[in-house]
Amino acid sequence: MALTPNVLNYFEQTTSGGDNPLNLNGTVKRNGLIMQMPVMGNHTVTSGEATANTVTIATGLATVSSAQVQVVDASNKVVTADAVVSFSAGNITVADGTTFNLTAGYVIRYLAVGNA
Repeated sequence: MALTPNVLNYFEQTTSGGDNPLNLNGTVKRNGLIMQMPVMGNHTVTSGEATANTVTIATGLATVSSAQVQVVDASNKVVTADAVVSFSAGNITVADGTTFNLTAGYVIRYLAVGNA
């Protein structure tokens, strides 16, 4: 689940002064080190996405530098197999592989790291 504006406002209000731990440009700063912000969430595949054999998930980040994806079926069994996963800009794309086929109702769980 992405940080909501309320959570970001909380961090903005509670991190004032010299070395702000959280900057709202999507980076976290501790002891002079800048780290990228993680975002996670779930996306349920629609019948249209299954027919198109691809899902594009907007993470809310401006850029994604790394992502981890897991696809589960209705019984919560991992079915990711050889899904084709890519990311560009702030999006994660999951597509059919050689043996993996997107199916309506599958849930895509993701963790992305990048800049907001």
